[in-house]
Amino acid sequence: MLSQQQHHKIDQYLMLLLAFLLPVQRRLAVICIILWAVNALVAAFPFRQFWQNWSFKPMLLFGGFYLLHWIGLLYTENMTEGWQDVETKLSLLIFPLLILRRQPMSNRLYHQVSWAFVIGCLTAVIWCLLMATWTYLDSGKNTFFYFRFSDHVRLHPTYLGLYLSFSIFILLAHWAQFRAEYSRKQLILRSGLVLCFLMIIVLLSARIILLADALLLSVVFVWWMIRNGKTWQGILSLSGAMVLGLGLISLLPVTRLRLMKVLEIFQKTPEQPQEQDIRLQLWSVGWHLIQSAPGGYGTGDIQEQLLPMYEQRQMKEAKEKNFNVHNQFLQTGIALGVVGALWLIASLFWPLWLAWKKRYFVYVMFLLLFFFCMLTESMLEKEQGVLFYAFFNSFLFQSLRVFKYKD
Repeated sequence: MLSQQQHHKIDQYLMLLLAFLLPVQRRLAVICIILWAVNALVAAFPFRQFWQNWSFKPMLLFGGFYLLHWIGLLYTENMTEGWQDVETKLSLLIFPLLILRRQPMSNRLYHQVSWAFVIGCLTAVIWCLLMATWTYLDSGKNTFFYFRFSDHVRLHPTYLGLYLSFSIFILLAHWAQFRAEYSRKQLILRSGLVLCFLMIIVLLSARIILLADALLLSVVFVWWMIRNGKTWQGILSLSGAMVLGLGLISLLPVTRLRLMKVLEIFQKTPEQPQEQDIRLQLWSVGWHLIQSAPGGYGTGDIQEQLLPMYEQRQMKEAKEKNFNVHNQFLQTGIALGVVGALWLIASLFWPLWLAWKKRYFVYVMFLLLFFFCMLTESMLEKEQGVLFYAFFNSFLFQSLRVFKYKD
């Protein structure tokens, strides 16, 4: 029999491994979660020990949102889709159970897990670049942009862009806290990582990630310069960075065309094809369905309701590609009703308020990044989004308990 200390060590190693695997290999990450859960159950035997250190409020909020999907099974018609949905979202319950039961997290473990994730993102980027280069040399096919690039690690561009964006804020927060201890070599290395991740985000061409990063990085940079009494230098530096960024984007046709489509939405004319504002149409359908059934249609019946609406409104592309509503709040509202949508909003903004009060800016940026992504993507409908959100939301909330802001 292993001692509690040995189980605790295994627990930490599996957490580090999972953070590394999330952007690299999702299937191995799932195996890691299973091993972690087994270790936690064995360590907690007899099982009354499993509940000793629970944080009730976050467990109710985060785990309760998952349990709403089980309630949604009671009135769904498509049980096959319903069961698949609760299986996909199982991490929303598992990670609060595994992480929120722990003793308050040490700063050392927080930094180790954060760096494991950053190294995992770097590994994913290097692999994608190597595979894109090999593909180009072997067949002449360009896979350095958008879906083709992120597909080398089996990720949607939005998810890989989200992972890289979060890594950037981890690096910036680490620099802000420990900059006095940085050597010149460390500063160059971390600055290079930030620039590398920013460049890959541009290549991925995920519009919501580009817009969210531009907004959040600009706000953080101007706030930092104002606090240090360098307001005008900050504004001028930011203006220069924006000019350079726009110049870079203008040289990349895929990224440029995708961003131009955003502008075209606000310049719509009757002669323009409907596909240019397909998300607005999807959101209109989603809002109509919520108004028709404020209590929701059930966990597995979302597509059953969307497809007839697509046909009725002659949304050919949406029907052929079986689009979801491309907004997580509307997606949840269709399935679980207004209560489910409000519960999801509370799951984001209650920890955001707590993190803001304690000036835990890594957690603030994590929640804001995910919030922006949820506006244009149904982020919790795919395992790659659920695993990332459920793990880091529970992890950061638990570390919030011992976090102390260091100016």
